[in-house]
Amino acid sequence: MAARSDDTTNAHRRAVTAMFDRIAARYDFLNDILSFGLHRIARRFFMKEIKLRPGQLVLDVCSGTGALSRRARARGAVVVELDASEVMLRHRKSMLTRRPDVTEDASAAGWAVVADAMALPFADSVFDAAMVGFAVRDVASPQQLFAEMGRVVKSGGNVGCIEFTQPPRTVSWLLRPYLRRVVPTVGGLVDRAAYSFLAESVTRVMSAEELADIMETAGLKVNTVKFCVGGIVAIHVATAP
Repeated sequence: MAARSDDTTNAHRRAVTAMFDRIAARYDFLNDILSFGLHRIARRFFMKEIKLRPGQLVLDVCSGTGALSRRARARGAVVVELDASEVMLRHRKSMLTRRPDVTEDASAAGWAVVADAMALPFADSVFDAAMVGFAVRDVASPQQLFAEMGRVVKSGGNVGCIEFTQPPRTVSWLLRPYLRRVVPTVGGLVDRAAYSFLAESVTRVMSAEELADIMETAGLKVNTVKFCVGGIVAIHVATAP
């Protein structure tokens, strides 16, 4: 049974990675169009809550094209980006010409690391903080993701997550038709299957309470749960054990 579970997890990771490989070149452009720019506002709120400080070593898990990393660097943090999609990392706009002067484990792996988020290639307690943005719904095991993030962050360091959540009823009646009809149609200009999958994944996201429970089960202590952009996005900030 364990082997079968591993096979399923690996197949899921490969499928999701291949999907992001296909849409990487137009990912940021379509995010701006499909979200009406609201994803930028949500990330701005997230940065206020995770409270990164200048000089901190931060891991951006499932970093994609670096939307969160750019904001973290603007606050003076030293950021290592990690994603399973090498193609997404190639399209990030935060590429620097030098590697950071950080711990041996982090710098040896490189400034941008191609790796599985559920098996982070770092020693315990390397980072001051870790964050993941709009990717929890795409991993096979959110609990394993947060357990790994907590493992590589120093005790008491922040572990932050920004993700879609179950929206209020006043918003849901507008959001669901938009996700089911508009997103696949517009996204179809690039890859209809990919954007149909992404839209569907938003409709079945867990609630903020369920996500907080998963983070706690993974060994983190959740300190902050806040909502933004009409309650469709939740921000969680926890501390590592």
